[in-house]
Amino acid sequence: MTDAVLTVRGLRKHFTVKRGFPRTVTVTVKAVDDVSFEVRPGEAFGLVGESGCGKSTTGRALLRLIEPDDGEILYRGENVRAAEGAALRALRRKLQIVFQDPFSSLNPRRKVGQALAEPIEVHGLARSRAEVDGRVAALLAEVGLPAAAADRYPHEFSGGQRQRIGIARALSLEPELIVADEPVSALDVSIQAQVLELLRGLQARRGLAFVFIAHDLGVVRYFCQRLAVMYLGRIVEVGTVDELFAEPLHPYTRMLRDASPIPDPTMRGKLPRIEGETPSAANPPSGCHFHPRCPHAKPVCREIYPKTTIVGGRQVACHLHGGT
Repeated sequence: MTDAVLTVRGLRKHFTVKRGFPRTVTVTVKAVDDVSFEVRPGEAFGLVGESGCGKSTTGRALLRLIEPDDGEILYRGENVRAAEGAALRALRRKLQIVFQDPFSSLNPRRKVGQALAEPIEVHGLARSRAEVDGRVAALLAEVGLPAAAADRYPHEFSGGQRQRIGIARALSLEPELIVADEPVSALDVSIQAQVLELLRGLQARRGLAFVFIAHDLGVVRYFCQRLAVMYLGRIVEVGTVDELFAEPLHPYTRMLRDASPIPDPTMRGKLPRIEGETPSAANPPSGCHFHPRCPHAKPVCREIYPKTTIVGGRQVACHLHGGT
């Protein structure tokens, strides 16, 4: 789409690691392998999959917190990978991140007010100390914290409150898109709901777009409009949340849906489960990476990785749907 706020094409990030004892065997981990998607203005776009599928690496690569090996990342048509110096700083005003663990991303020796003020000062968004302080107080109020929180240290807050501080810091530069990397997975269920409600309100008021990374389809279903399902570094299906929950096309998407919490107690334990562990990204299966766990695998699935095809407006990479 030409009006996409973020366009990702052929994104790759591979890591070289040494294994064995002593560390003499060098292997390549294809953490992100030819990933493409678009995020529309004001949209919450989900990236979902099991641990190790590459979704967090994708999120960090989008902001160049780690450098991609290949592919295009375009923000409003501007090449993020080519940006340097002042151009990169300007882009990072518009592209921010909220981490899973806010405590590790906050300096324990700095008060919350200092942490929120720093990006405002660095980017010259306020003309006086009073204006900086006013912006900090407004940010705290927007995420549901009192102005007095500015004079406290991160360890004085609960996990949910620290995540609100992380969100406030991401908002401080007035971004258009936020990468939210498992932002509620470390929180209690009741606190998760509060933080998700906060994010939904911010999305509505500010017109924010999100790349929302999660392993829990229930959370993604609540927050996102569209969804990409990742498996071993590749996207296997993209569609609206309603489509993917009502009729998953890829067997892996179906597995994730069936493993998500079921509100109907009469159905618990009656839905099929796909057994097996996720293979290593350092040694993925030949052909379709999912075929060892797939009950519908055909001989071609073991030999050729399926092409991405369009089925009913959805993208899916599966030989069951013409991906040969």
